[in-house]
This record gives sequence, structure tokens and C-alpha cells, in this order.
Amino acid sequence: MVLWLAQYVVGLVSPALEPSTQGKRAFCYLETMIYSVPPILAAVFLARRLYPLHYMRTAMSLALAAGMIPALYMQIACMYVPAHILQFHILPGLSMVLAGAAIAALWRLPR
Repeated sequence: MVLWLAQYVVGLVSPALEPSTQGKRAFCYLETMIYSVPPILAAVFLARRLYPLHYMRTAMSLALAAGMIPALYMQIACMYVPAHILQFHILPGLSMVLAGAAIAALWRLPR
């Protein structure tokens, strides 16, 4: 994943394709976040059976995976500009790690 992200950082200086706004979506950052919530909830619910030793770390890893999948697919559906991809596709996908940690913390509260 680090190599995949690094190609967009390098793309700021030397883009692989010609930057284009063709296919621009108005709310691609929101779509990335919304598409990652159901897999996060399902994964945290399944991990809630207390099998993992580090529940919060497990939830954060699951949320990272669930956030990066829509970020990857959004690049097919949206425009190709490396700065846009980093800001509106990758960053919302990475921010889902915090959402996964918050969901895990709320589900782990004593009842």
C-alpha cells in the first residue's frame, strides 16, 4: 500500500497520465467514506467476539483495509489529478482508521 500511495506523491512532480478533470465527481470524498462504513461495521462486529488480543489495533487495521478499497475504486470513477487523488480519495480512506477506532471504542464500552 505504501508503494501505491508513493506513486501519487511522485505523480505530483511527474504524473503517469496527463492530468484531466474528465469524470470529476462532486462528492467523491464523501462517497469514499460512505462506501467504507458497511465493511468496517461488518468487520468490527465479527471481530467483537473477542478473538483478537488487541481489539482496537484489529479494528484500526480492518478500517484501513475497508477505507482503501473505495479509495482505489474511486480513482477509476473520478478524475486523474494526483493532488485530487491524495486529498479527496486517499485522505478520506485513511481517516476511516479513526472512524474504525471510534466504532471499536463505542462497542467495547461496558454495558
